[in-house]
Amino acid sequence: MVRFILGRAGTGKTRYIFNEIARCLMAQPDKKMILLVPEQYTLQAERDLIEYLRLPGLIHLEVLSISRLAERVFEETGGIKKVLINEPGRQMALRKVIEELGSNLALYSRAARRPGFIEQCAALMSEFKQNRIEPDELARLQEVFGHDRLLRDKLHDAALIYQGLSRFLEDKQYIDNDDYLLALIDRMHQAATLRGAYIWVDSFVTFSPLTLRVVQELMVLSSEISITLTLDPHASPRDQELFEPSHRALLRLQEFAGKSSLKQDIAA
Repeated sequence: MVRFILGRAGTGKTRYIFNEIARCLMAQPDKKMILLVPEQYTLQAERDLIEYLRLPGLIHLEVLSISRLAERVFEETGGIKKVLINEPGRQMALRKVIEELGSNLALYSRAARRPGFIEQCAALMSEFKQNRIEPDELARLQEVFGHDRLLRDKLHDAALIYQGLSRFLEDKQYIDNDDYLLALIDRMHQAATLRGAYIWVDSFVTFSPLTLRVVQELMVLSSEISITLTLDPHASPRDQELFEPSHRALLRLQEFAGKSSLKQDIAA
């Protein structure tokens, strides 16, 4: 069962979830329960929940971020051998890769010296990984857009940098955050902790493609899942643009639920 809880900011979506959790704790106190929130909200959400429920602590309910969820899954499914590299580390690796490629790059060799270029390049690599675009696909696109020299050269350089970064991370036995989440998605079905759990997803303002896929996996594995989205279904045309990211996420989650034959409900 998938429940979407919709509403503008400050309209009680989190309170709705806390009430659901309270009912579940009373009805099935031994049931595995997970509250998934953004990284920066884990401690505050746990404090707020304990205060709201007037409990000394939480035993069968865990308040997790995506990274903590990944740690739980990897602990349960044999661990992960590679070392997680943070964003500054990945940018350092990118700079080294671009320097080594040197004159093999058609456009980006000199551009790498410009302020902000490495950050933009890191964001581009992340976009590729989040959407599972492989270097070979970029190479194929060079042929498609062969008539546009500038676009062809950009695709050529992006493919080389992408290949170089992947090779560097593999050789050093590093894993970046995108590959870490991809590994999580591949392992989630092996984690007994998630199967049949009650899960709540709250306080996410936006969902990256990979975070959305984590949520989709949870939809399939859980007994019930409730997902809050900052979205006013009755918004005026003037305000609809404000809720467009949440609306896109809702449509993707609803489409996935339909394809997975999951029951759906909306609370607004």
